[in-house]
Amino acid sequence: MIDWASGNVPVEHDYTHPERHFEGLVADSRRPDEVRIPLEWIKQGFRSNFDETVLLCWACGWTAEDQAGSYGPRIKMMHSRNNMGIWSIGTKWLILDQPNDPNMGADYMTWKFLKEQPGLTIPLLETMQRLSEPNDPIQFTLVPRAQGSTLHAVWHKLTPEQKDSYKDQMADILKQLRQFTAPYPQRVNGDELPDIVVGVCHGGHGPGCISLGRTREEWLENMADDLRFGIAVKCRTTDPDVIEPKLQELKDSFPAGEPYTLSHMDLNLTNIIVKDDKIEAIIDWEMAGYYPWWAEVYTLLHMRNAEHDFFSGPDGVWSRVHPDLAPLGPAFQAMFDRIGPVAKAFDRASLRAIHDVPADAPQASFHRPVFCKCKPRGGLIQAKDLGAVLKHTAGDWRDALQHDARKLALVDRDLKEAAELKAWREENSSPPSPPRDSKSGNTD
Repeated sequence: MIDWASGNVPVEHDYTHPERHFEGLVADSRRPDEVRIPLEWIKQGFRSNFDETVLLCWACGWTAEDQAGSYGPRIKMMHSRNNMGIWSIGTKWLILDQPNDPNMGADYMTWKFLKEQPGLTIPLLETMQRLSEPNDPIQFTLVPRAQGSTLHAVWHKLTPEQKDSYKDQMADILKQLRQFTAPYPQRVNGDELPDIVVGVCHGGHGPGCISLGRTREEWLENMADDLRFGIAVKCRTTDPDVIEPKLQELKDSFPAGEPYTLSHMDLNLTNIIVKDDKIEAIIDWEMAGYYPWWAEVYTLLHMRNAEHDFFSGPDGVWSRVHPDLAPLGPAFQAMFDRIGPVAKAFDRASLRAIHDVPADAPQASFHRPVFCKCKPRGGLIQAKDLGAVLKHTAGDWRDALQHDARKLALVDRDLKEAAELKAWREENSSPPSPPRDSKSGNTD
């Protein structure tokens, strides 16, 4: 079994050799004085000198009593994002720990849907087992750790022939996936889809701010106030006689979504597991659903380096799925020219949007204290990670120019201060010495 991220073989846990897995262990025969056990502790019973209530790690519950014993956990934190975490159980299993709320996504339901379809050869995890009841507030899911490494980890080591083979395999996977269509945007269970394509706020994760709706018209109307704001900034006017016709132009030119095809929507190379020149598994289906036929191509077009070479290059995956999907081809370039103006208008407005926490949310946010005195690292627990669906309200487009003027004024101020600082540094090779306390000899 190969480690996904590095391509290295993970070490199977050998409990008879803890020094292979835990840093800082010192063999008993050569213990330094600072860890030598006092004789009186042994006489009294070593464990009795530890207060079992002293918590050393709030994340895993490790106490001073645990530290005094021989046990070393074989369950480790592997990855976390927002309010979900993935723990490795040895080297063969993972457990997903996540709230049962809109942030949970579609990973399990999409995997289950594809597994139930006859005749598919899309590489998936062999099993996913829900350990929780459907209505439990926390969902635990046991999944096998696919054998192999991420395509991202090995891409730079591959020969042109190997890269070509992986492109062919991925093209076949996408052809199979795209045969599943729906009459309107939805997850495989019929739930509404958030907009992670054009109207993207908060990095595109979680329940999303804008809904795709059921039609192109409904989708664009959900973005209308944001688009007005973006148009006002671009055209330098708040005149509705200018803005409304421009908005209608954007709506009229925006491409239709039909057919809505089943799409993964997060096909970066870290979600493609490979081994021995074969794609072993496509993982992380949490964003999946029936999106406009062009959506997955469009989102991957913004990727760089290996992803761009793999999917969007002249001889990439999309050109092998269908000539009209080749991102550099004339057909999709014409499509891109119709999507781009809407995306840019929304981007101009997104920073001015307001995201209100619902009145029934238990708390807007929490500041997490430092882990411990020796590791002063704190954090922030946000309302959107506590199950709250934030209400997206577009900035008032009538105030767009005032906002833009304030923003430009701040930029001008920063540039002026930077120029003054640069001039001062050029005139002074070193900053003036701080005043010295003549009595103590110390500086303030």
